[in-house]
Amino acid sequence: MSQFFIRRLILLLPVLLGITFVTFALARILPGDPCYAVLGEKATVAQCDAFLERYGFNDPIPVQFARYLTDIFHGDFGESLRYRRDALRLAGEQSVRVLLLCVAVLGVAGLIEAFLSPTLLPIWAKLSVGALTGALLWAYVIFVGRRAAGSP
Repeated sequence: MSQFFIRRLILLLPVLLGITFVTFALARILPGDPCYAVLGEKATVAQCDAFLERYGFNDPIPVQFARYLTDIFHGDFGESLRYRRDALRLAGEQSVRVLLLCVAVLGVAGLIEAFLSPTLLPIWAKLSVGALTGALLWAYVIFVGRRAAGSP
């Protein structure tokens, strides 16, 4: 059993490297200049040159990818260009919302399963699980939606 986990961990490394490469390549292939996307259309050439130099967009793509991998290996996921904040901290703040959304989706799936599954479990047990997860979905929409809209 331990050999199975060791093999899976070893196979995880090329998969993670491949996913990292694909996401990096997709970000570089997209049309448009990152300078104008972040600073706006009224950015001057000098501002764009400073921006590209600061974030390393002037370097060759392999150099950028090597720097990206090194930073990830050291736990530095960079700064969000849109929010000007640490990307890992920003992702951590959003992970609670994503987790709640996943729970809600699983609840809806459980509710659908309650009507479609031919199991021996009584229908009231299936419906109670669906109702509880529906209540969680409602609470998520109400509380997170109010917070996102800036309401107290």
